[in-house]
Amino acid sequence: MSPACELVRDQAFGPAVQCADQFDFTLYFEQAIMDVGFSGLFLLVVPFRIYYLWGSSIKCSTSPIYSIKIAASLLSLGVELACFVLWVMNPLTHASIAAGVLEFVTSLVVVGLVSYEYTRTSRPSTITSLYLLSSAATRAVQVRTLSMRDYVSALTGLIASSLATKLFLLLWEAWPKNKYLLPLEDPFGPEEVSGVFNRTFFWWLNPLFLRGNKHILAYSDLYPLDHSFHASSLQKRMHKAWAKFEHKGPMGFLYAYFYCFRWELLQTIFPRSCVIALGYAQTFLITATIAYLQQRDSERDVRHAYGLIAAAAVIYGGLAFANVKFTQKVFRIITSFRGATCSLIFAKSLLKKAGHSDLAAVTLMSTDVDRMTMGLQLLVEVWAQLLSVGIGVWLLWRQLGPVAVAPILVTLLCFFVQSYISKFMGFRQARWVAAIQRRIGIASSTLRSMKAIKLSGLVDSLADLLQSERVRELKLARHYRILNVWVQVVIQTPTIFSALVVFAAYAIEVKIKGSPPLTTSQAFTSLAIISLLTTPAAILLATIPMVAAAYGCVKRIEKFLNSPDFDDQRIMSRPKSSHPFSFDKHNGDIDDASSIDSDGVALSTTNLMFGPSTEKTEKVEKSTGDPITFEAKIGTLSTVLGPVGCGKSTFLRTILNEIKPTSGSVSITSPFVGYCAQTPWLPNGKVRDIIVGPNKFDEAFYRSVLETCALEEDFRNMPEDDLTLIGSRGIVLSGGQKHRLSLARALYSRCTVLVLDDFLSSLDSKTQDFIAERLLARDGYIRRHGCTVLLATHITKYVQLSDNLLVMGPGGTVEYCGPPDKWPSKRVTTEDETKKESEDKATDLIKVQSVRKMEYRKDKAQVEVRSEDVKRQTGDFGVWVYYSKSMGWMPIVLALVFMITSVFCINFPSKLLHFLPDISPAF
Repeated sequence: MSPACELVRDQAFGPAVQCADQFDFTLYFEQAIMDVGFSGLFLLVVPFRIYYLWGSSIKCSTSPIYSIKIAASLLSLGVELACFVLWVMNPLTHASIAAGVLEFVTSLVVVGLVSYEYTRTSRPSTITSLYLLSSAATRAVQVRTLSMRDYVSALTGLIASSLATKLFLLLWEAWPKNKYLLPLEDPFGPEEVSGVFNRTFFWWLNPLFLRGNKHILAYSDLYPLDHSFHASSLQKRMHKAWAKFEHKGPMGFLYAYFYCFRWELLQTIFPRSCVIALGYAQTFLITATIAYLQQRDSERDVRHAYGLIAAAAVIYGGLAFANVKFTQKVFRIITSFRGATCSLIFAKSLLKKAGHSDLAAVTLMSTDVDRMTMGLQLLVEVWAQLLSVGIGVWLLWRQLGPVAVAPILVTLLCFFVQSYISKFMGFRQARWVAAIQRRIGIASSTLRSMKAIKLSGLVDSLADLLQSERVRELKLARHYRILNVWVQVVIQTPTIFSALVVFAAYAIEVKIKGSPPLTTSQAFTSLAIISLLTTPAAILLATIPMVAAAYGCVKRIEKFLNSPDFDDQRIMSRPKSSHPFSFDKHNGDIDDASSIDSDGVALSTTNLMFGPSTEKTEKVEKSTGDPITFEAKIGTLSTVLGPVGCGKSTFLRTILNEIKPTSGSVSITSPFVGYCAQTPWLPNGKVRDIIVGPNKFDEAFYRSVLETCALEEDFRNMPEDDLTLIGSRGIVLSGGQKHRLSLARALYSRCTVLVLDDFLSSLDSKTQDFIAERLLARDGYIRRHGCTVLLATHITKYVQLSDNLLVMGPGGTVEYCGPPDKWPSKRVTTEDETKKESEDKATDLIKVQSVRKMEYRKDKAQVEVRSEDVKRQTGDFGVWVYYSKSMGWMPIVLALVFMITSVFCINFPSKLLHFLPDISPAF
């Protein structure tokens, strides 16, 4: 064909060029759709990317990679300028000049974006990498096109040069720059510094897999957590969303979820749409392939065969990549939702009363959140399943006509059956979850009191109790799981029987109406469409019970989040500005406009009356004892003295607003109060982390606090100093160590008011004197830092250190309130205040034995870990034997039979199509 003919053909849209000897796109299509489309889309996205990065901090220093990328982008800009000049001189199509202009402008933007984004992101640029990849693919197609035509040879060479420069720039743009990132307190994980290709192919996981192949993975081998998964950031986002939709009705929490993760959810639309489009593109590929195979050998064009191969590669390769990106984004959303919801529940639990049971929060953060994640995982793509069903019905109608509604009828029938079954699932699941919560509560209480249980000899009894609770839980779960089995039967019904129903209906139609029989192409294409149609239909059916179960969990979480918070009814006052005491609003103090002048008083009570309480008591109706009018100046020590059981702890809890008084009022300068209870609350963690908490680590102040609390010697005797794990509720610590650790945590928080509930009684006399001297003396911690201390004790020998004294008698009576020097000294304690030397020695011996026990446990744990490592490497066949014996051989055989039957019924229709022409004339 002549060049003029080729040029005329190339000026048409196409997309295929109408030349008998060529199998190619038209040049106009390549420039108008590929060049202009990719460049225009890139230029449309760049402003949003710059806006997102605007004002962000510098994260990466300049490096040789940066210099190479700038040089490569400038070289690409020069080549594109030359291409533009040649396109102006030789406008082969109506889109040549426009394509050249856009390519040049885009290359110019790439130069600036490469420079700007390199220093402000931790990973290679995603949009630049994708543009360079698509542009390089376009250039490769154009090089092939121009080389097949007899056009301007210089233009072909420049387009080839443009392809080479883009590939070179793409190589360096995708190169990771983690070696040149600025140091951070929380390092980036490998996924955060990986480019789009690295994340798509999951290459960043290969080092972890190789490490696991060489030895058993330990916790230290795992990668740092992605910053977007940090609980602090997730909690802030979810808290903001929940505050917006808290009062929006029964679906408020679900609305908050969609609002919180709206951008992440929107990012799933494109890859999921690609999955739908490429999935149904398979049907057209099947039709084209069968049509090609039905041609005679003399009529077949080998170039069409290569085209079909290329189309198959694009479809199935695209399906793989699109599924990867969609699934990855969905699971990132689910992980973020889990972190955000658990953080929100945990934050809410901190606003409850101190005696509030945490069993509900534990169950919500485990069982309920698990069920919600399973339901939300399906709910995220409900729109996609509905769209897939609609497209499938339309395509099947094109093949078979009205018979296409048969799968929908089967699905609707299954829907009604499943809706009926689902009515009973909510109640049964609620009973099961309640049983789980009950078992967790008993187990948690048992673990908290393990020492007392062992000493009382109740280990076997509690073990039997836990076993019986587990059996009861499984019995209740059985009722729910039986319904779940029937739900699974209903879910699989459309997948198994839809093809049979469709082809049977079509055979009846052929018999009655005389419709034309199915062709091979129709049969296999229809079977593929039915498979693509019934899969989302089955997923929709599976979504119904999962979402119903998740909705029940949503209601439970909403009920917990909407429950009353800690209600602080105390009067907030502010200290005079002339006082040297530092008043920090960031510590939780209220605004000055809503407070009253305290005249130097840190806390005070006026005619305060209260009654006996338990851990769960919030308010008592009947008060005992005398009304208490008491005040403590800023930076002073006030002592509440009295025998055991006189109401000292109740008085302190009333000041902390844990108990509502029957009458009177409490005034305090700040709600930011440090509290050391008789039974310290200690999380399982490292000693230093417990003391420092959320505050910044100050080495000098930290050492000062340890010296004040006499903890330095204890830490030196621990296996890993202050980095030692204390276990659940401080199980490896003695009673005195727990109290001193709790005191150190309160002091390090720099609280303005410190409430100490009889913490000295658990210490030996030497430690008591040491801490009293360092903490309570005239030159002690509280005087230097202006901290107000309220100490409840039954020990009288430290009264002389106090500035104020409140003496309580049996029944809560007030025997004295005033300066300690005017108190007529009398003995109010029923215990000996001085510890015997033998008790000191016994305490020291217990400490040494405790440390030795910890070391022994550590060595024993290492031996056990090595034993478990061998089992993990070689496998443990005994586990499978145990499972088999627990299930029984008959259920296992039945499960295998059902699995084989299911696989046969799913795959047999495609084989049946080979025999149908011999069985029925309808095919």
